[in-house]
Amino acid sequence: MIATTIGPYLITEEIGRGGIATVYRALHTTTDRLVAIKFIHRWGLTDPKAVERFVRDARLIARLEHPHILPIYDFDPHHDPPYIVMRYLPTGTLKDVLARRRLLPFYEIIYLTSQIAAALDYAHQHDVIHRSVQPSNILLDAEGNAYLSDFGIARLTERSDPSINLADDSGGFIGTADYMAPEQGIGLPVDCRADVYALGAMVYEMLTGRPPYTAETPVEVILQHVSAAIPDATPFNSALPAALDPLVARMLAKQPRDRYESPLELSRELTQLLRGTNHTNGTAR
Repeated sequence: MIATTIGPYLITEEIGRGGIATVYRALHTTTDRLVAIKFIHRWGLTDPKAVERFVRDARLIARLEHPHILPIYDFDPHHDPPYIVMRYLPTGTLKDVLARRRLLPFYEIIYLTSQIAAALDYAHQHDVIHRSVQPSNILLDAEGNAYLSDFGIARLTERSDPSINLADDSGGFIGTADYMAPEQGIGLPVDCRADVYALGAMVYEMLTGRPPYTAETPVEVILQHVSAAIPDATPFNSALPAALDPLVARMLAKQPRDRYESPLELSRELTQLLRGTNHTNGTAR
C-alpha cells in the first residue's frame, strides 16, 4: 500500500491499525495537504457486519458537523477496499499523551473534558450513541484541542428509530473493556448514559494515571465494571480534593439512572470542582 496512488492521494506511511481497518498518512497531490486515509482490511470485506460498520463510520461523521468531531474529507464505499479520508493530526491521541505523562494538569483535564463532552452532547442531540469513547479515539491537534473519532460501532438511538436493537447484533458486547458501561458489557440495550460512563472512566484515568478497573483479561475487567465497588480516585493521587470521590461515584454509577444525565452536566461539575483547586496535578501512587 505504501507509495500507492489512489485517486489524488499518495499513500506515504502506515500510522495506525485497528480491528477492521488500517490508517495511513497520505498526500493530497493537488493541494499538497496531508490527510489520513482509513482502509478496511481485506479480510473484513468478507464480513458484511465489518463493512457495514466501516460505512456507518463515514456516514455518521458526515452528518455530525461539530468543531470537536474529526471531520472527513472524502469517502469511497465502492473502492476495493473502501476508504475514508480524514483530517490528519500528527500530534497523536489522548492515549499517547497518557502513556507519556500519566497525569495531566487540572486545567488541561478541564479543557479536554469540556471539548469531548461538547462533541458527545452534539452527537446525542442528533440521536447518535458513540459506544466506544476511549483515549485512543480522542485525537489531539498541535494546540491541544480534542477531536472525537471512530464512530464505527455507534448506533442511532431509539428516538431516531424505535425499531432498532441497541445491543450488539451478535448478542455479545462490543467496545473497549476499560471504559465500558456495565449495561453495555453484558449486552443490554444502552442509551446516551453509556457514553457518559465511558467519559467518566477517561476522566478517572486522567486524574489518577490508571483506569477505574484492572484485571488479567477484558472479561474480568467487564465483570468489575458490572459488580465491583466504584473506586475512589483520591487514594491514587494526593493532589485530588476529597470532594472528587462523590463526583466519581456518580460518573461511574452502575445504574444509568444514577449517573449524570449528559456529558455536559458531568463536565460542568468537574470544572467547578477542579477550578477551586490548585491547577496542578499530583503524583500517581
